[in-house]
Amino acid sequence: MNFKTVNKIVKEVKPYQLTIIVNDAAALNRKVFKDGTMNQIPAVMIDLQDMEITNDNRSLSMPFFLNPRQTSVYFIIIKRTSPDFQVDKIFDLMHDLVQISPKQPRPKSLLILLDQWSKKESKVILKYAWSLKFLDFTILKQNESNRTVFINYNPFTKRYLESTKKVFPDKLIDVKKYPLTFPVFNLAPYVTIGRDNNTSGIQFDYIKLITEAMGFSENLVMERHYNTEELFENIFKKTGEK
Repeated sequence: MNFKTVNKIVKEVKPYQLTIIVNDAAALNRKVFKDGTMNQIPAVMIDLQDMEITNDNRSLSMPFFLNPRQTSVYFIIIKRTSPDFQVDKIFDLMHDLVQISPKQPRPKSLLILLDQWSKKESKVILKYAWSLKFLDFTILKQNESNRTVFINYNPFTKRYLESTKKVFPDKLIDVKKYPLTFPVFNLAPYVTIGRDNNTSGIQFDYIKLITEAMGFSENLVMERHYNTEELFENIFKKTGEK
């Protein structure tokens, strides 16, 4: 990865800050991050070898972890440190990022693979990132022709896209009626759940309006409660278990 590539990424994304995450200090070419446009953007560098993820992460309570979507773009630079460094190591890294940045939506993330990784491995990584709710997650790597390319996965079209230009394409232009899940409970006149789970009511009309305007479809999960107190007790109980 050279300065030209990094500069191109920064100009497209225009982040408030870069959070640069490496699994090996030797993987980071610091000169790349000290030239041109990069001087104008705050950057935090994190070496995963020096970071320990525990149940008590108060030392990680910083804006670029607590609200990463609004404050930062992640550059994740991965170097194969041993022959047994496989895809599962990257899965572990993504789990760590979710643990220290639990809020959604996830930050825009660029995974920079410095070594040769197969197309199959790249696809597995991208699909796994989507399973963790990373919408804008792109891999930067060299392809079989030794060209530097951006690869991303569109979960709505279920296609893998390879490009030399666009880092984070807009995937929400056409979501192909992707189902949005809404928990609903019987509370007339806002929501009324009839026989055979037929749903009507003022709030249900809002759901229909939102999903149709955004191109989604609705997936209603019926929560049967006798009153709002019971509903909120159930919500708080589930929240406490997480």
